Amino acid sequence: MLDDLLGALKQGVLQILGTATDAGTQGAAATAAGSPPTGPAPAGDPFDLGQRRMPAGETLDAVLPTQVGEFTRARVNDRFGGIRSGGVFAGYRGGGVEIRVLVSLLRNAGAARERVREGSAPEGGQSSTGPARQSLGTEPSYSFAPGSVVWSRGAYCFSASSSDTDGDIELRATAEQIAALDRFLRAFPY
Repeated sequence: MLDDLLGALKQGVLQILGTATDAGTQGAAATAAGSPPTGPAPAGDPFDLGQRRMPAGETLDAVLPTQVGEFTRARVNDRFGGIRSGGVFAGYRGGGVEIRVLVSLLRNAGAARERVREGSAPEGGQSSTGPARQSLGTEPSYSFAPGSVVWSRGAYCFSASSSDTDGDIELRATAEQIAALDRFLRAFPY
């Protein structure tokens, strides 16, 4: 009986340790291989991000498709050092609006969720462009504001914006730009 009790205790500890390891330190290689990341599900996922397939790979075409709904990838900038350094940028054109997307592959899903937290609207749910919808520390994590969004899928972190900028300052998105980003997000595979 003591052996059975010790065996059950060992199995329980191993299961807890495995869960904690998966939630906090799941590697990008495991995510790229198709293992789903763990973490609490978002309370409300307005674009059903958690129901989409996981990204896999590190090439431009693997993470930023050439066509996303009505939007065509029109320009690419890899000067940030690649997907594992500063990320890969692409501009998508469609309907007279450009959607700018940056994707980075971080060391694990926890780091990607933290990147979403860093890029989210400030405390109180307001961004510089208006009210935000957020789910932070979840899988996927996201922060949506009118004309901009940042979200995670496993160890990948994506950000997209349709609003114009004045230098480094993001301007308030127009209704047309907000609608274009909405259409883009609904068609984006990840």
